[in-house]
Amino acid sequence: MMLAVAKRAGIPSRLVALATADIAAGRALAEANRKQLFDAGVWGLPSFRAGSFVSWGQDRLVLVRAALGLPD
Repeated sequence: MMLAVAKRAGIPSRLVALATADIAAGRALAEANRKQLFDAGVWGLPSFRAGSFVSWGQDRLVLVRAALGLPD
């Protein structure tokens, strides 16, 4: 299934093989990311952290922009 989706997206099968070669490392990275997410007090996607500002949900993008000091 993954190879079929990658093929439709124009991603060569050799790149899929490289990306999935070490499943244990991928799972460890996912677990580390999950732990950081929970430690920050958020659980959903998308989640954002900018300095001490932490939030989740795309409806919070205006708050993320403000936390980053970007104009509206």
